Amino acid sequence: MDEKLKIAIIRGRNLNKWEMQNYEKLKSEFNITCFTSVFNRFNINGISLPVKKSICLDEIFDYIPGYQRLIRNDILNKRFKNLLIKYTCSDYLFNLENSLKNFDIVHTAEIYNAYTIQAVEAKKKGIIRNLIVTVWENIPYYEDLLKFDVDIVQIKNNVDKFLVVSSRAASALQIKGIESKKIKILKPGVNLNKFFPYKNKAEVRNKLNFNDNSFVILSIARYDWGKGLQDLICAIALIASKKPSMRKIIKVILIGQGKLYYFLKKITYKFAVQDIIQFINHIPYEETTDWYNSADLFVLPSTIERGWQEQYGMVLVEAQACGLPVISSMTGSISEVLPEEAPKFPPSDFHSLAQLIEDLVMNPNKLSIISKACYKNALDQYDSIDFDKKIKTIYNNI
Repeated sequence: MDEKLKIAIIRGRNLNKWEMQNYEKLKSEFNITCFTSVFNRFNINGISLPVKKSICLDEIFDYIPGYQRLIRNDILNKRFKNLLIKYTCSDYLFNLENSLKNFDIVHTAEIYNAYTIQAVEAKKKGIIRNLIVTVWENIPYYEDLLKFDVDIVQIKNNVDKFLVVSSRAASALQIKGIESKKIKILKPGVNLNKFFPYKNKAEVRNKLNFNDNSFVILSIARYDWGKGLQDLICAIALIASKKPSMRKIIKVILIGQGKLYYFLKKITYKFAVQDIIQFINHIPYEETTDWYNSADLFVLPSTIERGWQEQYGMVLVEAQACGLPVISSMTGSISEVLPEEAPKFPPSDFHSLAQLIEDLVMNPNKLSIISKACYKNALDQYDSIDFDKKIKTIYNNI
């Protein structure tokens, strides 16, 4: 009997449950090991794949105020600056090269992460045979904003396959000179046995301790500027100021964590919508299905900021799989994740968002049409079983 292929999935500080659910079913056919840092950004308890942790200095230097700006200052010697960026703020994993010996396939993420460059060096030395890179990034010049030199020639020559999550990510690679034959679009999905529509909304609301008949608007996102929650708050404030009666109808739940929490909280009080908007700072990933099913509408109001636009939005996939009507901004790769029937509004346009929400609250038939289209889209495109079949073929044929 043939020995199973040994696969190293490297994600540095960004190893997470929502991506790994697409790989867990493969463990019966491949020997998969995940590589992460000692203090990962996310709670990875529950990932059913073996996990190996390495020291990552980012986890120390991230806490030094002003360090990121300092090391990217053009006054610094270019070579010295590149070394600092590589080792202290690009997910460099110590002793990774030695750990990759005897793996048949190494699978990293993003061409600008230091661990991808480490894998490229290992490939050049013959330590690994095959290298795959998943790419979410849809901004072609992102690494230039980081002021970190990426040797695109070495990337092109040593990466065997680029798995992109969107056509925009593919275009960003093509602009850099990556051959189309090396690029394949592979959209991550979700476990449809875990994310699905419940039959009884009142029951789940009771479970979550809010027993009212409000029209619940849900958003799950980092409390960062790029996620646009400030615009959603402004939209709700506009609705409430124009139609005070809506205060008794709508309820907004924001679930997330991040540096913008106190600012977002502040403006809810400033605009007098603290009675409508509820912040929940963290929930276990396993409980997100309950929250999706408690809501009437899901909103992801992502905006554009320097160096970032929405790359995919796994929450969009999860919400659709739970049968929720979803609306989002027209930015980044969002239009590739949602069906045409799901309304999109201009980023940072709280006025348009307010009009859209008000219209949907008052038109249940429109909501039903969007909901059905979103759910069908999830069933057609985002079943993790389909992902498993495709990635299995890629691993076996590379």
